[in-house]
Amino acid sequence: MKWSREPAKIKTSRLRFNNHRFARRIMTHLQLSNMNLKTQISLLIYLVLYAVMLGFSLSSLIILKPFLYTENNESYIICNDTSRFEIGPNFIFAFENKLDPVNDAKARKLCQYKIISDYSNVYETPKNTNYKFYPVLKQESSWANAIFIFFIMVNIAAICIEFIANRLLTVSDDFRFGKVFTNLIKDLCG
Repeated sequence: MKWSREPAKIKTSRLRFNNHRFARRIMTHLQLSNMNLKTQISLLIYLVLYAVMLGFSLSSLIILKPFLYTENNESYIICNDTSRFEIGPNFIFAFENKLDPVNDAKARKLCQYKIISDYSNVYETPKNTNYKFYPVLKQESSWANAIFIFFIMVNIAAICIEFIANRLLTVSDDFRFGKVFTNLIKDLCG
């Protein structure tokens, strides 16, 4: 049985016709075709401002999401001879659950020679690991903080954009997203 492509052409042409008709309905409903160039540019600027605002707000949400970090003042190492040292006061710093090569060498020298820092590299670094590292992980920020800042940024930016739209742009009230925010501020302020 051979496949025919004729029905597919008919369907796509009907689909294109329906999409064109749908686009015409939207244009007449929103009255985009009746707008002059200044109004269309104002609407475009208005929409771009809201897109930028949403981008900044979402990026603040991502930046402020909760994360774990190693608390250097409370993390410690226990040497093979059972001596215990906190890493922060001994100038050993961890950024993850393990020590990087430089801080690993500092910890090995601390356990072997009981020195805090060997700036001139006088002491030889022991070849084998002679300690166990016990990091203390703490959580910074919370989802409640991140969401709170996200909504604060959205509200402040919407108020600023609506202020700009009222003063500088010619955007009709049919297209205004942030009218709710400015009406709320007007009601609260009197």
